Amino acid sequence: MRLRVILLMVATSSLVLVSFLVPLALLLRLLAADHAISTATAQAQSIAPLVTTLTTGELTTSELGMTIDEVSAPTDTPVTVFLPSGTVLGEPAPRSAAVQLAAKDGRSFTAQAPGGEEVLVAVGGLPDNGTAVIRTFVPDSVLRHGVVRAWLLLGGVGLLLLVLSVAVADQLARSLVRPIRALAQAAVAARRR
Repeated sequence: MRLRVILLMVATSSLVLVSFLVPLALLLRLLAADHAISTATAQAQSIAPLVTTLTTGELTTSELGMTIDEVSAPTDTPVTVFLPSGTVLGEPAPRSAAVQLAAKDGRSFTAQAPGGEEVLVAVGGLPDNGTAVIRTFVPDSVLRHGVVRAWLLLGGVGLLLLVLSVAVADQLARSLVRPIRALAQAAVAARRR
């Protein structure tokens, strides 16, 4: 009976832990990706005012290219600027369908790309009446940064809680079995008399 109580407690604890830890693990992955996308969006938006200086002549295209290289150098998310003239500044990247859509519609959005996600920020009002597109590429490694470590930590906490539930179940089972065992021994003793 003691083993059955322990197994019941382990099964119940396991179900509770799985129903709690799996959604939490998925939420952590989602939060990590959201943080990476937010950081990349802020990086792309910080470059947008520099791109608009092309209309005023404050920066030349080559100066803008050097500035973009400096901004994206310390990060894991390379930045590329596609100008309406066809010039590409920053990290070389192909002009994907999402980049073409952002340039055509003048919209900013995030799109799936092979190996990660593209954050696209459209900047209008440039020479040639075109729209420039600032593309920040967020690789999968950045989207999932720290997720494995957090999952391992959650797994360790879950395992610790499971071991703790076994210890509690063992004590509970002993407290339940002790009176039943005493009653059985008394019954055997009374039968012998």
